[in-house]
Amino acid sequence: MAWQQDSFSPYHNPAALVWQNNLIFGISYEQLYGYSFFPHVSTAIGFPMKSFGTASVTYENMSVSYQSKKLTSEHAIGLTHAMFLQKDRNSTLSFGFSMYYLSVDYGSSAGASGDGSDGVDLGSYGTTSIADGMKESLNETHRIGARVK
Repeated sequence: MAWQQDSFSPYHNPAALVWQNNLIFGISYEQLYGYSFFPHVSTAIGFPMKSFGTASVTYENMSVSYQSKKLTSEHAIGLTHAMFLQKDRNSTLSFGFSMYYLSVDYGSSAGASGDGSDGVDLGSYGTTSIADGMKESLNETHRIGARVK
């Protein structure tokens, strides 16, 4: 967590985002555990804000489907901001925070027929979350980072 310095740093430690000096963009697609019914997509775009640090917008989606029916779908939309609290030639201290909106849709039950045609809608739910991170370096050779979610 102390060295992740790319477009996906808000997912690991928001404080690492401050090291980005240019517009950054990242997208990732994977099928978790190699299963086609278990896709995971994550995207991030980060942009420096002059003397106000660096900001990022993230989106993450994971779902499970079976026989072309979506069983569950999860979404996370995040906004991250990171800044240096202290930076000189010997050391740095950065702080970052992320705010997330998280939602999940459980689809519908299998029902009496077992194929979902007469299933009951299981509902959708949403909530918010925050994450904070700190990163410190000494002479750009020793680093320590922490994240609280």
